[in-house]
Amino acid sequence: MTRVFLSGLLAFTTATGAAGAQTLTAEDYAEIRNIAQYYNLGYDNVAHDDHGAVVGRVFTPEMSFTRDGGPNWFSAKEMAEYASKTTPGTHHWDANIVIEPTPAGASLFRYTLVYRVDNSGSPVSISTAGTLQESWVKTPEGWFLKDRYNRSAGLKMPFLFPRFEGRPVAEPASAQKGKGKQPSLSTLDRLEIDNLYGWSNIALDGAVEQGEMFARTFTEDGSFQIDGRTITGRKDLAAFAAGGAPALKRWLSNLYVEAAPEGAIGWAYVLTIDGLGPTDTPSKAFIKSGVLYRDLLVKTKDGWRFKSRTAAPGNGVPAGVPLPKVR
Repeated sequence: MTRVFLSGLLAFTTATGAAGAQTLTAEDYAEIRNIAQYYNLGYDNVAHDDHGAVVGRVFTPEMSFTRDGGPNWFSAKEMAEYASKTTPGTHHWDANIVIEPTPAGASLFRYTLVYRVDNSGSPVSISTAGTLQESWVKTPEGWFLKDRYNRSAGLKMPFLFPRFEGRPVAEPASAQKGKGKQPSLSTLDRLEIDNLYGWSNIALDGAVEQGEMFARTFTEDGSFQIDGRTITGRKDLAAFAAGGAPALKRWLSNLYVEAAPEGAIGWAYVLTIDGLGPTDTPSKAFIKSGVLYRDLLVKTKDGWRFKSRTAAPGNGVPAGVPLPKVR
């Protein structure tokens, strides 16, 4: 298992190191993200009836799915058979998905929460949570998951948060400028911003590189308004991020992005979950808070970055913050 895991880690490191990595199109990013969620839908809802066909279809025939504490699987057929014996129901919830190109295809990293819902719809209980680190390959039939490693909370092992290098995937900012042009975002712009939201939460949760990785998701003079204070500049943003203990805390959903004269405005919901650290017992985890992010993003020479972020707890947009535009 160690050998398989290290090969997957190397693939992700190579991707973020840039050399030799192929270019992914907008269609590639969208297809990988869609198929990643297709697995959850198939595993939870139809595997018992289709004998795991949807689940097996996600993987290459000779795949590997390893995790500490097992079980492990080494073929799509094995994975399908295992899924076909599970109890139907919504169990998997993923967040903070980030995708990077690699020389062999692509790497994907995400948080994954496994929960149980009673047939009446409640109560909901958390079984476990962890991270998924995956390598994907493209065939004439499309993208397939080749290797997956799952590290779970509560195993007294540190999470392996990937590194954010911040390479842009959309065209340079200068290529979009023009007098009289209405603000617009390309598909690759939207996909890069989507990735940036994932990287920002991953970096903040991991306190990676003494907080500097989180700070790099902002502009040099970027600001973060949270808990009644405003943190400005990468030095102070890094110090803020470095103060946390690594855990899978921030789970993002409902991301909406609109073009703006400065670049883009982003909105997202974030649930903060306590009790998903390396030494915690996941079944005792609980949702601590719900927050609304409202962000101004700008396109720099290094790619999209947050210029300002407001984290509003509770119910609704803070006073003075413009609402989303009417489409």
